[in-house]
Amino acid sequence: MTSYTLSLFEEYMFLDDTSSYPMEPTTTLIFKGLLEPNACRDAFDQTVDRHFLLRATVSRRGRKLRWQESAARPELITLDSDANAEALDATGAPIFAKLDITVEPGLRVYCLYNARENWTRLYFHFHHSVADGLGMSLVMSDWLLFYGRLVGALPLTVPGRVYSADRFAQRGAVGWTFVEYLKYYFHTWRTTLQHIAVYPRPLVSERARRTSEAARSGSLTRSFTLTRAETSACVRRAKAVGATVNDVLLTDFLRANERWLTEVRRDARGGKLRVMIPINMRTPETATLPCCDVVSTVFLDRRRRALRRSRAEVLTGVAREMNWVKKREQKRVFLLILRVLQYFPGALRFFLRAPTCRASTVFSNLGRLLDDFDAPRDERGKIVLRDVTLEGISGQSPIRRKTTTACVTNTYAGEMNFTLCYDSGLITDAEAQEFIRIFREETLG
Repeated sequence: MTSYTLSLFEEYMFLDDTSSYPMEPTTTLIFKGLLEPNACRDAFDQTVDRHFLLRATVSRRGRKLRWQESAARPELITLDSDANAEALDATGAPIFAKLDITVEPGLRVYCLYNARENWTRLYFHFHHSVADGLGMSLVMSDWLLFYGRLVGALPLTVPGRVYSADRFAQRGAVGWTFVEYLKYYFHTWRTTLQHIAVYPRPLVSERARRTSEAARSGSLTRSFTLTRAETSACVRRAKAVGATVNDVLLTDFLRANERWLTEVRRDARGGKLRVMIPINMRTPETATLPCCDVVSTVFLDRRRRALRRSRAEVLTGVAREMNWVKKREQKRVFLLILRVLQYFPGALRFFLRAPTCRASTVFSNLGRLLDDFDAPRDERGKIVLRDVTLEGISGQSPIRRKTTTACVTNTYAGEMNFTLCYDSGLITDAEAQEFIRIFREETLG
């Protein structure tokens, strides 16, 4: 039976998973029209067959956690939004049942539809040990391909992605040995100190947790989408100052957090805000891996008073630091720290359970999605598969204790979508809506 040891990041997400803060991201496909039920399920089954981790569970062998193929299959749950209102949360999304990857695979798909209003939403709900942002997009893309073939919207000759399953064991490579880390210590000591000894402030203190009946448990989402013209303006703004789009978005996100704390929360405390930024670790050798978790993370710290400077000043600092992070390969430091902790039994679990704030918030940019997907499109560039049109894509990132919010952005058909996931016990719906308003204002410059 096929079996693999969990990689560093897979084990990190497995151990960080709790009932209160599940490490379970989601990607949502938003359709105008109703999906054909049999084709939807058959496409789901074919997609699962292509990705080992979608058919695997985690077991322990001594001190090692291992993936092994399971007889259990992921679920596809169909819900009518009118008839199953009790199964939906306050934002109209399904209430996701927690995934236990020791007994079931780390994927569950919810097909939510409304025949009266003629729409369908397909929620791919993952455990984070199974997939990073790119892994989730691969699963989504495979499903679209198989569904398109089954309903006759795509010819059978349209090729699917070719995966290199033989290189699967390479997915956990750090890329640096400890000796190489010491060689570059002049650059990495600051990042190491930041990871293990410098703590930011939570965006919202745990003391503010609501205990009334009005308080909701778990996380909720709010989102907004920029038009093609607004998205193009954002790209031009980055090019005009020689920065990346991601640098501009990070700047806007940081400034939005500062404004929200000041204007909405009336929070006058100082302190350091920290954004956790997932970083793709795929190399030319692992670029064609199937769905898996080949990712690390870096942190960007800013004191609140520094964020009150002009947008140009904040952007210059963010762009300079992110360029340094890339040039000096700082994405490898986090994984090396995990590697060292792994040598000492219980150290990683202790590190994760420490009562300190590791990040105030999370910002993840999935980039341009489905630009290379060969399918019929309408005049807006949206994919059309017979009777349904893919109107939009949104991603939802998990949050952990004391990391109050997480934002995911992606661009599809020239439109940039932003989804904020927030701790509903600390932030009210009205406050989340105000953050969305402020963030949108910042992105529009």
